[in-house]
Amino acid sequence: MPAKVLPAAASEAGKSPRLGGPKVAAAELGISLPTWWRHTKDPNFPPLIRLSARCVRVDLDAQYAWALQRSAARKAA
Repeated sequence: MPAKVLPAAASEAGKSPRLGGPKVAAAELGISLPTWWRHTKDPNFPPLIRLSARCVRVDLDAQYAWALQRSAARKAA
């Protein structure tokens, strides 16, 4: 069963963030799941939202902003 993601319109209206699980989050960045988990250790990565001991979500819009910032920093270096 694919992970559920809130529609983008919800976050634009200020109601709630677009949340996605690890598989969805990794797919949005175009990286593997193990690489995504390594990125979560970065202190600048958006905080993970733990719904239970084995259920994790991330704000997909914040993750995209983090990826843009990281990309810009790498190009400047």
